[in-house]
Amino acid sequence: MDSPPVDATVDCASFASGLGSRDITEREHDVLALLAQGMDDAGIAERLRISHRTVRSHVSSLFTKLNVVNRTQAAIAGFLIHLRECADCRRRATL
Repeated sequence: MDSPPVDATVDCASFASGLGSRDITEREHDVLALLAQGMDDAGIAERLRISHRTVRSHVSSLFTKLNVVNRTQAAIAGFLIHLRECADCRRRATL
């Protein structure tokens, strides 16, 4: 028996509006940026000169804060946060 198809579409605007980038620390932003570039925990640790365990802690915290379950979702969430912040900056600049 086949399972019904799963609708995996995401309303990007509502998803991005629910992301609380202000709740993400500066260091978590650093980790998220490197994660989004495809770096593994060891590479992130080396680049930021922090322990592997600290990276794992930051990644876990990001997953919770962004309400995601894997690195790909976290990278997408980070990209959407960045887009939202850029749009907010452009809006303020034109006021």
